[in-house]
Amino acid sequence: MSVPVPTAWAARAVSINQPSAISATALQTVARLRQADAEQRLNDVLPRLYDQASGATETLPVAAAVREDYAQFLTSLGFRDYPAAIAANLRQGGQNGLQMKVLEFNAKRYRVINAGRELAAEVMSGLAEQGYSQEAMYTGTELAARLLSLQPLDPPSSLPPEVARLDKTGIRRWLIEVTVQKISAQLAQVVSDVAKTAVPTPILQSGLDALGRGEKDTPEARELLGRIQRIKEPAERVLITAYTDAEAGQTRYAGRALAASLVRFARKAGRPEVEESLKKELALRGLWLENFVGDTLVLPDQYAAGGITRLKLNTGDFIGERSGGREAAGITFFVQPARSGWFPAFRQKLHGHLLGLWANPKVGLKLVAGQPLRNRLKQLIWDFKKWLAGRNFLEKGYSHVGMASLEESDGVVMTWALDNYPNSGEGGIRKIGVAEEFAQQGAFLKFGAAHFDADRVWDAFHAQAAATGYQDHVYFSGKTGWPSLISREDYSALLAIPRGESSRLLTELAHRAAGAIEEMLTSLGVGFSTKFINELWSAYCSSTMVLAYRMGGQFEIQSAFDHWHPLVRIMKWLGLPVVKDLNTNDRIIWPGSLFIDPKIARHRTVVYPPYRAAGRLSSPYYIPAYEEMDRQLTLDLQSLSRISDEGSINPEPDIIAGAIHQYLDTRAQKSRIKDGPYRAGIPRSRGYSAGLDQLLRDTDTN
Repeated sequence: MSVPVPTAWAARAVSINQPSAISATALQTVARLRQADAEQRLNDVLPRLYDQASGATETLPVAAAVREDYAQFLTSLGFRDYPAAIAANLRQGGQNGLQMKVLEFNAKRYRVINAGRELAAEVMSGLAEQGYSQEAMYTGTELAARLLSLQPLDPPSSLPPEVARLDKTGIRRWLIEVTVQKISAQLAQVVSDVAKTAVPTPILQSGLDALGRGEKDTPEARELLGRIQRIKEPAERVLITAYTDAEAGQTRYAGRALAASLVRFARKAGRPEVEESLKKELALRGLWLENFVGDTLVLPDQYAAGGITRLKLNTGDFIGERSGGREAAGITFFVQPARSGWFPAFRQKLHGHLLGLWANPKVGLKLVAGQPLRNRLKQLIWDFKKWLAGRNFLEKGYSHVGMASLEESDGVVMTWALDNYPNSGEGGIRKIGVAEEFAQQGAFLKFGAAHFDADRVWDAFHAQAAATGYQDHVYFSGKTGWPSLISREDYSALLAIPRGESSRLLTELAHRAAGAIEEMLTSLGVGFSTKFINELWSAYCSSTMVLAYRMGGQFEIQSAFDHWHPLVRIMKWLGLPVVKDLNTNDRIIWPGSLFIDPKIARHRTVVYPPYRAAGRLSSPYYIPAYEEMDRQLTLDLQSLSRISDEGSINPEPDIIAGAIHQYLDTRAQKSRIKDGPYRAGIPRSRGYSAGLDQLLRDTDTN
């Protein structure tokens, strides 16, 4: 159990003297008491440990105890060490080549979760050293708001002529140089803001003074350099992810972690003004705290009273988004539910429209010099397609589906989105934010959520059990199958839950399904594929949801199977390019059918207003600049690199180069640059990485 540090004596701990031996003893005592789940005993014993302290100046006990405490809290809230779990599974072996690639990719991707946890724990440790003073906590809430709104700077819009003439190696080198410059500018500012928040002013000033005199080996200098390194490394990882991960980099992992930590502190310490301050800081940036901490999203809705809809989510709920473009139009139109689901799909506006396959222009307009009339006609048709694509009757349904996963620690709840999404690596499971990533306004047109009815689930679960019984494998791909992740004993325990407690069965099935998706991420190595049954360890978004419930609790969530639209089969028979690559013989699971199944109790949709109408920037991905809290502090910290490499807050070019190479190379291997990510099921990349994609795509066509 995570335990708060009492506010009353935390202020005293800053100036207390304590030798290292007592520090180690204190930390060992903290660990033992935490394992014993003795919150009150910990609150009683820690002050006595500090009262006994004497000797050299050191604040390690309280700082390290708080850091460890919040690290444990955040781990319970979903910020787990996924790279370590994946590494342990890889050491056990048994994976095929695809699984190994997926797991290795995920191990690199989710280092950002560790970075977010470490950065937040470091800040909370520094706030404890400052006695959680009103001034310190206000600065902490401002930092959290900054991290929750942190965005990359604009990508380069074009290649200079001298660069465009280079080969791809030269172009990549230039892209790396530009990206390093942009990350360098923001990294120094972010580190400066974190240092201002987490490092007590006396330690910060004395360290800077010592380093200014060239005394880099004094205790004051060493103390500051160590703290800067603990800040710089996770901050760098957070920024690199934002710049180079097109499919997960919009999730504000560090901001989420710090916001949750501040909310936890406010509630445990009886300091409601801290949570209120955080809400106000976010409101100034057009954000809602509820979209990062809690179980209820606050989303803009052009059809709701007041323009806002609040959506409460539960673990296991299906969540869907509708993006723009031809791929979304294809996904919503190509498949239809069984006859029993056709009218509910029509009533809930989930059917796509054939016209959507033509309406959105596939590529940018290309005009030919010397043909004004032809160019004018092409321009008119192109403009009409763009206008038509934005009509409401063509923006129905969902083009992607995932699952909500709520995690709780010390009364604080965080909502995650779990899904399977085409991405820049081998593909696979994402653990991301909902409002800022899964269905961010501006990038997506609408968001929806569906929750099961507990009694209907109980009835269906028992009917399925009577028909099939326990199964070792839930689906087969050839001679091999997707394994059950629930034991025979646990399955029997689920069957023993009486109907009067059907909500308990639903909760158990939902948590087991979410756990199955995390197993896909850390152990099974499940990647993205447009196929389903014929490929083991590969699935697409909606088939992943079916597999999660089947593997986690042997529960089939579909009452009736979907089928390809009859017009699709005709179009395929005619050989039309838009459908010629579809395999219409495979089982298909339409995202929309998961929202209208008879076992669903309620399906709610939020239609976003046009992004410009929300009074924000023209793009949800970029900010004009990042202005730090204290410009002089930034300059002072930047000067440390001239004194000691250990204190440098400049990014590591090799790390950034590796991230960009990984992104660009794997995208090229999957023909997502040359051919363009326009075929159904393969969405466009977004964020800063989209700019890199576009530059290389332009290079290939020139």
